[in-house]
Amino acid sequence: FDTEHPYPSFDVMDLHTVDAGVTKHLVPELRAGRSDVVVAHFLGVDHVGHRHGADHPAMAAKLDQLNAVMRTVLQEVPPDTLLLVLGDHGMTEDGNHGGATPAEVNAGLVLHYKAPHATVEAKKAVVHAAAALNGMPVTHRTPLADARTVNQIDLVPTLALALGIQVPFSNLGMVLPEPFLDHESTTQSSSKHEELAHAARANVAQISKYLHAYAKRVPSFADNIGLPELETLARRARASDNTADDELKQLYAWYSRVAEGCRKLWASLDRAQMCWGALLAL
Repeated sequence: FDTEHPYPSFDVMDLHTVDAGVTKHLVPELRAGRSDVVVAHFLGVDHVGHRHGADHPAMAAKLDQLNAVMRTVLQEVPPDTLLLVLGDHGMTEDGNHGGATPAEVNAGLVLHYKAPHATVEAKKAVVHAAAALNGMPVTHRTPLADARTVNQIDLVPTLALALGIQVPFSNLGMVLPEPFLDHESTTQSSSKHEELAHAARANVAQISKYLHAYAKRVPSFADNIGLPELETLARRARASDNTADDELKQLYAWYSRVAEGCRKLWASLDRAQMCWGALLAL
């Protein structure tokens, strides 16, 4: 990053300095057009939550302020720019987010770019096509858009591949189809599904490399996650007689197996063993 403008982000008693500073620099930066990527980290909503809670009048005022900023940003971004609006966590009614309740771990995510001829129906069709590919169903319907619940870790490979850079070695997320299906193909000879398949292939190769590296460190991991079977599934997905659509469905099915196995090994709590451990400790 060539330019940065830091502000006192850890002072939760200060509701406005960070947001005012980001707003001051954001629009001029967009108008200058000199950057490939711009990150604007607003913190007022988070600070209001910690200081006053979710239902305080200050929260409504802060959200109104951010809505006004978003309207300005939407006018300023050029047509070929992908705009992401996201939160990294939610909050409880009293403004905290240190637990694992749905209110704390769920957050909003909007991916937007200016498509000249896109209709609401076309945008909804993209979301439904993405849901059919990776098996995560449409969960929200509004007059303006249909939406799915996705995993935050899927943003890492999605942004990396959309920017044309390498997916980080230890990533365990899978590329989201929407940005690829909702954009014109970069070459006349390829379809959107073929470009997405190319991205998914790179993503699967990266995850597979990480799993094998981890299995070398922890030999029991390969059996616990079924690594030989996963390799067979990946080879079958990349078979030459598969269409791009068939390959994508199989690659996403492969990822579902990986995610389920990793979650079971690393992110699940065995309450019975925890009780035995507490008893032993006592």
